[in-house]
Amino acid sequence: MRIRRVILENIRSHKYTEVCFDDGITVISGRTGSG
Repeated sequence: MRIRRVILENIRSHKYTEVCFDDGITVISGRTGSG
């Protein structure tokens, strides 16, 4: 499965944020429980 974009709407400080991903490898990381 390929995720091409993510939309954050009304989540914490994000009124509306759209993130598009290029082809290839994308890594999203964060501390557990950080949101």
